[in-house]
Amino acid sequence: MADENEMVTIAMWPNERLRLYGQITVQMEKLGINPVDYSALNLGFELAADWPYAEDAQPTFAQLIVVARKLKMRIVIHDLSLEPMVKGKEEKET
Repeated sequence: MADENEMVTIAMWPNERLRLYGQITVQMEKLGINPVDYSALNLGFELAADWPYAEDAQPTFAQLIVVARKLKMRIVIHDLSLEPMVKGKEEKET
């Protein structure tokens, strides 16, 4: 899961992750890319093969931006929340 101090995090239910995975693989196929070969996208990072199923292997928002750009897609946000950030261990309350 994303670091608790990241400015933007993604929280998706398992069915939402599978829907996103489906959208990504369909677009990969349309572009002639093997939908199980993320290395063919030259992302600059490794996307775990089991990311849709493993809650602790979720891509960050920045990584999803890279995926969307490589696949000629856009990100549409349907629900958005603002929450207080958790103070880092090195930060002290004043």
